[in-house]
Amino acid sequence: MNCKEEILLEVGGRELLCAEIKYRNRHWDNYYYPDKTVILPIRFTDTDLCRFLDELDFEYYSACSYQQIFGVIWYTGGSWSEREYDGLSEYWTYRSSPVIPTSIRCWYKT
Repeated sequence: MNCKEEILLEVGGRELLCAEIKYRNRHWDNYYYPDKTVILPIRFTDTDLCRFLDELDFEYYSACSYQQIFGVIWYTGGSWSEREYDGLSEYWTYRSSPVIPTSIRCWYKT
């Protein structure tokens, strides 16, 4: 699996706000290299986005016995995608803030 392609697929048509992706840098010989963190800042430029994606352009095996990719991708409007691991494989979960029910909103009075 290519990390950059997976993130682009997850983002889809959503409008990015910022992101923080961490990955465990483990080599095929099981030697751990320093973990890497890649950040896309709020109010990023096109150059920032290209640099962010270029640093995530690598192959990894998403169904191994440990989690390799960690992080959160935030979108405008209050939603986000969060990296999860179920013990068998890694995947992104899209989340959005739930709508506040009218029964709760009506308690606020000016």
